[in-house]
Amino acid sequence: MFDGKVVNNLTETKSNATCNLCGITPNDMNAANVAERPVNEANFTCGLAPLHYYILYMECCSHISYRHSFEKWTIREADDKITSLEVSSLKMKKRFGLDLDKPKQGSGNSNYESFARTFFAKSDVTTEILDFDKELLYNFHDILRILNNNVNERINTSTFKELLQTTFDQYVKLYGWYKMPVTVHNVLVHGCDIIEDFDLPVMDSESDEEP
Repeated sequence: MFDGKVVNNLTETKSNATCNLCGITPNDMNAANVAERPVNEANFTCGLAPLHYYILYMECCSHISYRHSFEKWTIREADDKITSLEVSSLKMKKRFGLDLDKPKQGSGNSNYESFARTFFAKSDVTTEILDFDKELLYNFHDILRILNNNVNERINTSTFKELLQTTFDQYVKLYGWYKMPVTVHNVLVHGCDIIEDFDLPVMDSESDEEP
């Protein structure tokens, strides 16, 4: 199982924000014709390894939530983020007893796999707190469960492809102003192609519990 940084090294992808399959950059992630771009099929051999997917998808949702009031990918005014982040974090702490996006001493933040799984498992509460679209969050959760629960069997790519396309369209329609993170792009746009090309089932993610 490889994480994103290892895959980028193997595929000689210079930026963590660039897709290692089609080479697309953040500015074009939400383009309607993104799936039509040529891909480097040799890189399919890296497979899909959903290590940290729960965390990365949770962060995508929370970062969109912080920007609701001004709908911009880049935050120029620190106060805008601080205010919305503090409100959301306090609500999450009160309901789940967990800190959202809280910086840790040294490096990193408070986002762990166990927290991220709770974040999606309690979708009704999460969407209420973050004012995030409920259907899109449900679809993200379905995708994550499918990728993480198919260790010993293959995914029905026909049905899965429909789910991925629907989710991509929802994302662009609702939050087109927020450049899709490359991890989300890789699954929604290239997920089925990778699965169909790979000889083994998708690998289960390892738990990233707080020590």
